[in-house]
Amino acid sequence: MRKTNHLMCAATALVLAAPSVAAGDAARGAEVFHYKCAVCHAIAPEFHKEGPSLHGVFGRRAGTAPFFPRYKALKGVDFTWSEESMDRFLADPRAFLDGRYTKMTLKLDDARARADVIAFLKTLQ
Repeated sequence: MRKTNHLMCAATALVLAAPSVAAGDAARGAEVFHYKCAVCHAIAPEFHKEGPSLHGVFGRRAGTAPFFPRYKALKGVDFTWSEESMDRFLADPRAFLDGRYTKMTLKLDDARARADVIAFLKTLQ
């Protein structure tokens, strides 16, 4: 009985320690990105379209893409792009930014598509 309790606690700890964003497929993410995101975002460093280049976005402080002065909603925010923050942002940009106005209106409702796009964006370092 006691061994079962230890196993149950260990299993619970593993579940709680697991990352909240599922591992995605970068190749599928590239397809989703080019279909849904590339109209507004480039992946070349410092080449901006309507939105900023997403090259090197992970680990970068939000709203600080070099040579992209058009930030409004991200101006003054204090977070760094991570899997979790990007997942929440892609799910609903305006809700993530507490209703701040953003031109980013695309929502990726599908969790798998978000995970795939995130995996792709992580390759752009």
